[in-house]
Amino acid sequence: MVFGDAARLPSLMAAGLARASAVVVSYPDTPSALKILQLVREHAPRAPVIVRTIDDSDLERLREAGATEVVPGAIEGSLMLAARRWCWWVCRCAAWCA
Repeated sequence: MVFGDAARLPSLMAAGLARASAVVVSYPDTPSALKILQLVREHAPRAPVIVRTIDDSDLERLREAGATEVVPGAIEGSLMLAARRWCWWVCRCAAWCA
């Protein structure tokens, strides 16, 4: 585990950016998320970047900055509920889906 400001390159590198297969940004602050996107695109341009936002007001800005996927928080809850329901329906695995 690495503690640090992900908007700073040394923190991202210590967290393994150079070997990352994907990056998830869950900052509630769009300017910080944009800074992280810039650093990731400069140092790991092939890594997909998923950004979680509070709402969809900055969706296009984040995509233009290089986000592979942008997930607004309001939609995230719905997706999580749908995934749990799908799991229960497919595998009836109550322990995993609980």
